[in-house]
Amino acid sequence: MASSIPTPFRISFPQSEIDRMMAKVRDHRLPSSPILPSASWDYGLDLDWLKSLKKTWEEEWSWEETEKELNRWGLTQGWLV
Repeated sequence: MASSIPTPFRISFPQSEIDRMMAKVRDHRLPSSPILPSASWDYGLDLDWLKSLKKTWEEEWSWEETEKELNRWGLTQGWLV
């Protein structure tokens, strides 16, 4: 019989994996113009939106802050010890 009590966990990744992921984001090259200029989101991501997301990840986003927030949320719910 399955237990209905939540199992505590803490989100944590080695810094080396975070560095590897961010290197991949920084090193990825996006096209200079849309492949199908008149295509809608039905055909994939909007290139300008994707460029903006990449820039945000490179310049503003922090995995460390995200990890803290996710773990803090779990703590406030009383799930983590």
